[in-house]
Parts: sequence; C-alpha cells; structure tokens
Amino acid sequence: MSDLKPMRLGVQDGAIFVDVAKEHGIEHVITKEKMFLSFQDLINGKVDAIMSDKQIVQHFAKSYPQYKTNLLEHGNVNDKGSYAVAIAPKNKTQVIEMFNQGVAEMKASGELAKLETKWFENSTDKPM
Repeated sequence: MSDLKPMRLGVQDGAIFVDVAKEHGIEHVITKEKMFLSFQDLINGKVDAIMSDKQIVQHFAKSYPQYKTNLLEHGNVNDKGSYAVAIAPKNKTQVIEMFNQGVAEMKASGELAKLETKWFENSTDKPM
C-alpha cells in the first residue's frame, strides 16, 4: 500500500479506506460522497487509483470495460476485509509492480496480517 504514496487515491468519504490510506502515508487522498464519483475521477485522470470494497470496484470495472482499469484484489469477495484497487491504464505497469512488491513485503514481514486484524477484526484466513 505504501507504493501508492506518490499517487492520488480516490476513496469514498467516511469509508475505512480513508484512515487506512492516511495511516500508510498516502498524502493525496481525494474523497467523494459516492464511490461512483471516485470512479469518474479515475477515468477522467483526476486520481491515479481508487480503493474500496472488492465488490464495488469489481462492479465498476465490469460495468465500464471500455476504460480498461486494472484491478488489484485482496481477499475473497464475500470475506470481511476484502478490498480492491483499480488503477488507470496509464499507470498500470508501474503501479502493479510496486503494489505486488509491497504486498509481498507486507506478507513476509507479517504486517498484512496485523492490518487485517486491526481493521477487519477477522483475517480472511480465519473461519467466520
């Protein structure tokens, strides 16, 4: 997630992702009242990526395939704590590499498990 630091990240106002982004040092968090408005910002180049619940981001990507957003997903769709990041095509390769490297480092260090516990109470690996 820290690899998103230099980017403009769109999230829904009041969502947990606002706090998660700020906690990871993402300085350019742009909030909108509705997640669809953040998606519009993504396709219009006003933000570089958006983050929300996995089902929401998947819905936007599926509903508007012409924008060719790339999804980075974590967790199963129905799991508490699943989320996704959609990235505009212009940044796709660079961001995917940075994001994947960051996730791998967080898994290896145990930081990802700590965040899941802190923010979502139940890890996606634990039975509900």
